[in-house]
Amino acid sequence: MNEIREIQKIIRGTDVKRKRALVVKKCARCSTRFLVKHSRQKFCNYLCLERAKAMRKKTLLDRQKGERVCIKCGATIESSKRVGAIYCTDRCRLAAFKERQSND
Repeated sequence: MNEIREIQKIIRGTDVKRKRALVVKKCARCSTRFLVKHSRQKFCNYLCLERAKAMRKKTLLDRQKGERVCIKCGATIESSKRVGAIYCTDRCRLAAFKERQSND
């Protein structure tokens, strides 16, 4: 809390150029306090943003550790495919698309 008060004392609460109140937030990853540059900012810098993205991606991949199966042909889907992939190859994806189009 003292950090926030010190920053606010220095700045005096307003950004003169943009005529808006300055806000101090806590970084969602490392918990350091920082001045917000835009209203939706959650991280103190680009490095924290990238590390948070990597952690989120790793979490998603950990959830998908089980064997995934193509819904068209039944073959296993490679682990290098994106997490939400439901087809093993473009061939299966296109075949399923054409099948859906012919049914309509």
